[in-house]
Amino acid sequence: MYLQYFVKPGKFVEGNKDEIFFWQRVTKINIQTLERLLDNNKYKVHIHKAVDPGNIFIEPSEEEAERYSITYSEWFKTREEMQKVMKDKAIYMAPREYEGIGMSFLEAMSMGKAVLAINNPTMSEYIIDGINGYLYDYEHPKKVDFSRIEEVQKSAYEFIKAGYKQYVKERVKVIDFIKR
Repeated sequence: MYLQYFVKPGKFVEGNKDEIFFWQRVTKINIQTLERLLDNNKYKVHIHKAVDPGNIFIEPSEEEAERYSITYSEWFKTREEMQKVMKDKAIYMAPREYEGIGMSFLEAMSMGKAVLAINNPTMSEYIIDGINGYLYDYEHPKKVDFSRIEEVQKSAYEFIKAGYKQYVKERVKVIDFIKR
């Protein structure tokens, strides 16, 4: 049985197309990773500093902090507080190399954010590069072309809406599958 999980879509919020929300969760994916993917210095970056256990936060250099007008947050009291910060940004950088369900990037897509993620599961099971998000090769990164970001954002949002509708119809099949 194959069933793809989808979150309930929220309200589409375009956000500023020159702003990025990046939750650094693992040491390997950090500000230098993001910098290798950006086509120029026009972006403003918000870094959520809440790493997974066993990982360390990589502090941006003073030059990087200035170049990207970096702002920071740490753990929020509620998910809604985090989403309030995310909504102002058009781009969400997925925080891990691999995901199980991938709630953080799915929630970002459900708000109409263009997700930038490593081309690995689970992200690669939802994102079509340049269509409803952006996938990159960690070992051989190339500059990402964000020139169609508004279309990508709308496509991400519509993808989540359609996927959620399908998920709601099919999720009852899980019970039947388990009963067998």
